[in-house]
Amino acid sequence: MTVADTASPHPLPEIEQILLESKTTITASPQGLVSRRALIQRTRGGPHRVVAITAPAGYGKSTLLAEWAAAEQRVTCWATVDRFDNDPGALLTLLATATQDVTPGGANLASKMRGTSTTLLARSAPLLARTWSSAPEPFALFIDDFHLASSPDCLDAFMVALQGIPEGSLVVIASRETQPHLARMRVSGAVADVDASDLRMDQGEAEKVFVAVTKTAPADVVAAAVERSEGWPAGIFMSALTFNDGGTVAMSGDSGPIADYLYRECLAGLRPELRDFLLDTAILHELTPELCDHIRETNTSHDLLHSALSLGLFLSRIGHHDDWYRYHALFREFLVREGERLDHRRMRALHVRAGNWYEAHGVAPQSIEHLIAGGEDARAVNSAARISLAMFQRGEVSTLDRWRNTLGDAVVRSCPPMVVMSAWKSAMFGESPRAEDDVAALERIDSTLLTQPMRASFEAGRALVRASLCANGPEDMLRNTDFAVQQAPEGTPWNGPALYLRGEARLLNGDLPSAERDFFMAYDASAAHGNSTALLLSVANLTVLAADREEWDRAAELASDTLRILDEWAFEGYPTIVLALAAAARVAAQSADDQARLLVSRAMRARVQSRHTFPHVAIRARLQLAAAFRLLGEEDAAIQLAREGVFLMRRRPRMGALGRQLEEFLVGRTSADQAATPTVVLTPAEMRLLPYLQTHLTLQEIGERLFLSRATISSQASSIYRKLGAERRGSAVAAAQGLGLLS
Repeated sequence: MTVADTASPHPLPEIEQILLESKTTITASPQGLVSRRALIQRTRGGPHRVVAITAPAGYGKSTLLAEWAAAEQRVTCWATVDRFDNDPGALLTLLATATQDVTPGGANLASKMRGTSTTLLARSAPLLARTWSSAPEPFALFIDDFHLASSPDCLDAFMVALQGIPEGSLVVIASRETQPHLARMRVSGAVADVDASDLRMDQGEAEKVFVAVTKTAPADVVAAAVERSEGWPAGIFMSALTFNDGGTVAMSGDSGPIADYLYRECLAGLRPELRDFLLDTAILHELTPELCDHIRETNTSHDLLHSALSLGLFLSRIGHHDDWYRYHALFREFLVREGERLDHRRMRALHVRAGNWYEAHGVAPQSIEHLIAGGEDARAVNSAARISLAMFQRGEVSTLDRWRNTLGDAVVRSCPPMVVMSAWKSAMFGESPRAEDDVAALERIDSTLLTQPMRASFEAGRALVRASLCANGPEDMLRNTDFAVQQAPEGTPWNGPALYLRGEARLLNGDLPSAERDFFMAYDASAAHGNSTALLLSVANLTVLAADREEWDRAAELASDTLRILDEWAFEGYPTIVLALAAAARVAAQSADDQARLLVSRAMRARVQSRHTFPHVAIRARLQLAAAFRLLGEEDAAIQLAREGVFLMRRRPRMGALGRQLEEFLVGRTSADQAATPTVVLTPAEMRLLPYLQTHLTLQEIGERLFLSRATISSQASSIYRKLGAERRGSAVAAAQGLGLLS
């Protein structure tokens, strides 16, 4: 059995690949309008590593970035943030994809940007920083629309990654909102700021816009446009458009009403067919003639797109694909508001048709987003349920979480398969009490109301959730897994997880030969269906069994396969990998392999969210880590890890053979005086805090992130400093990095 037997993760569908490319391809710089060359030259030099461009919509931030990128002499990278990137995993993945050519090993970097917020902060963000810091030559990274990734978790991870920007390289960030997360870097002189006052147009620049748009520039008209728009570039440009059509400009108030007024003036001069096309297609973040025809039920979109493009109506091509377009954000926002004002019901229908088109083309995220916007929550949650297991196996848990939060508990719990997936995910990720809430909702569902084969799949999933919690002991776990194997026979998606969990149940019941057979069968079934979690856990348990029999050559072979599976599927951020890493660490420690300590550190990170909601993995992993520490000669650490297992058993006291193994491990063992013999084994609570010590956040702010008091955070930080032999945050972070506890 080797990794070659496993199915590789599926490649992105063609449309998803096009959309990703559009976000990492430099936007073509518009020609014939006002150049910002002087501002670029003034800003690009100096000691700073970051340029923060902050201004409201319509100030030409994207155009400035495009012109700058076109003139840049360094290796140039581009990332356009969108609504899907307001999640630390999604944001780091986008940035890793954008900068994949910066270093020789960057091609596989994006696959490692996944997991929970704590894991992303502890591993993925530092890994991205380290990759950037090792770039063989200076680079410039341009990030547009950063305001769309404004969640605290995103900003924390981004700031850790920014620490890796090497001297000579530059990150240019465009945002509509202020960027307070850069405050500490500003104090050190590492940030140069560009704001709206730098981007306002004067009389001379406005004249160039009028000439480019209207071929004429009457001084009084231009002066009026500059005065009334207060130099707002979008206002001046739209003033030129309305003047060209014989309109007049009378503006006052903030940019929102001005924009709406001017856009209406722009629309007023268009033929009705083109105007209706713009209003209909504004619901789309990306446009292609086929998609536009589908939602409008016409065949004229190709010509209308080209007409809009030729008239300069805030439309541009994206990426290297001639038939894909995007509206300027401000224009699109106006069109959406206008369309909703004119006919809300039609806009919802257009969203539903867009959802149908994306669904037919296998692009689930866009499909589900449009179905939700179209008021089709029931269809959206059922679509999400159909692909949720596959998405979970691909590591796209952040997207699943976002859908759940958007749809709400009531909608999610109206869909039995989605409740199963939510409970499964909550249990694996140690999300208590959400896991208990999900399980309670699961138990309330009357499966007799479901149709076949949905009933069999649902019953299998519910039985597996019950088994995974092991709340009623190993005998009950075995009954549930036997039932799940019957309900999810060979060839069905739940078959691999069912066989794996039955193997776990048999281990707890002391039936080792049967458990080993189940793990082998689970391996084959999981490989066939791409069920990565069950695949990895099956091999990890086989490694443990071989090590327990002291078949060290066989254990080493299995551990090697385990690590290759882990790397191939790139799900380092999943807490369930803790058993694979712990078992591999024990095997490496037995053979005095230099990798043992690195594997121990990785497992110590992964254990943070490995909790009583998946107790067989959480406790067995700690027992394997304890064995590894003992082999490394660190008895205090071994005892601490074993005692963590005992602590978990307070919530799950009936763990059969595993509980007895813990007792045997601790018989006659006492920890040395901690004050005399400090240990670097950080508790799970300390490990949750550790990644935040890399950030710009104060202890008070970290406490707010973790929902803990400042006093608790201060106490935990002091304990971390003591264990790492550090006096302050910087030295503690450096020590943790040296031990592999970070990145």
